[in-house]
Amino acid sequence: MDNIFELLMFLVVIGTSVFRFIKGRKAKKIREQLLATAPILNASIDPGRRSISGNIDAVPFKIKYEPAVENSPERIDITLEKALPFTLDVTPRVGDFDPQESIKNGEFLLEDRKFDELFCVTTNAPDACREYLLDPLFNQGIGLVLTQGYTIRLTRRRAVITTPDSAWLADTEEAAASLKQTLQLAYSLIAEF
Repeated sequence: MDNIFELLMFLVVIGTSVFRFIKGRKAKKIREQLLATAPILNASIDPGRRSISGNIDAVPFKIKYEPAVENSPERIDITLEKALPFTLDVTPRVGDFDPQESIKNGEFLLEDRKFDELFCVTTNAPDACREYLLDPLFNQGIGLVLTQGYTIRLTRRRAVITTPDSAWLADTEEAAASLKQTLQLAYSLIAEF
């Protein structure tokens, strides 16, 4: 009986090690694909080779791959470092829209039914957020980013656009073009601040 238990434990340890090895190789490959876009974006490869960084119109940016962990899927984070006047978190809505439930959960409602049905918004400055989101240019930009499955988070010090996966990094030139476009769009969303 002890031998069977020891054998099972040995197989579990070996299986876990093999799984981690495969997962680590995938993350390393995706990071290498991201790093290959650095010269095209006029970015530098950060120490540790886990991200790239540069500037867009004097605003520092960092692009980093985050592998899937327990409750979080894999993603690419595009972070722009800039002081912002309010916090804002916009994500695609999951499930049906119920205005009373949304208010109860602390969501900010724009009072634009179409927008509120599609997106969940939280903020610390409802009036400034409403003015920002009702501006047609920002509304279209945010809608474009979010309909592609991205999320937007503004804090007092940075803006973070998160992409939902990394499969599009396989072709370096297409990935660089996509990253450049997303970076420019992210910059346009915070340029006025």
